[in-house]
Amino acid sequence: MIKEEKKRNIIEALLYFILIIIGIVIMSFPAFGLIDPIFYLAALFYIYSFFIVIAYFATRKEKEYELLFNALISIIVASFLMASPSTNVSFMLGTSMLIYTLLLVVNRGFIVYNLKGRNDYLWVIKFIITFLVAFLGILTIINLYNELSVQTLIIGYYFVTLGVMLITEPLFKIFISPSKFNKIVKKIIEEDKKEENTKPIKTKIEHGKSTNKKTETKRATSRKIPVRKITNKKTTSK
Repeated sequence: MIKEEKKRNIIEALLYFILIIIGIVIMSFPAFGLIDPIFYLAALFYIYSFFIVIAYFATRKEKEYELLFNALISIIVASFLMASPSTNVSFMLGTSMLIYTLLLVVNRGFIVYNLKGRNDYLWVIKFIITFLVAFLGILTIINLYNELSVQTLIIGYYFVTLGVMLITEPLFKIFISPSKFNKIVKKIIEEDKKEENTKPIKTKIEHGKSTNKKTETKRATSRKIPVRKITNKKTTSK
């Protein structure tokens, strides 16, 4: 069972590593700047969906359809790009990335909800990565300009960054087991408790010092210096 889970995580890591390779290839070859970005982006989504389907059947698990839905999302976005007119390139690229980001976040958000319901420790890391994926998608949509070279670089950076984000999840599963994760969480909680327990002692000491200072000032003021009354005697001359 453990070997199968490790094999599944390694295949997922290789799948997300393909995204990093796609991004590096786009940025490395300047010929991509001369090709219509709608065409090659659609082709890349189709290729990526093909690899996702292979990874799904290689790591098939009961009641887990995340990879299958990811493949479906990639096919939907690729089909949208192929069907869209290439008159306004930046608008179509931005819309396609918006659709892809929204569907990806919804898919991952549903899985986060299920994991949290099962009290699975992986929901935390999955939630953080989902938030980062959404943030990356927003930045990519905003920065899609009209120039082809800039669009090519943005798409390349997007795939590299997305691959790095997603690959952390299977690597986290491989290197950090539930028992290790629980130990780390317990250590953090214990350290927080120690800090909270030491804070009242410090405040009591500081409060004691402040009260001592106040009493000293009151004593100093209470000690009144005696004042002699000088009476002027009027002398009358006879």
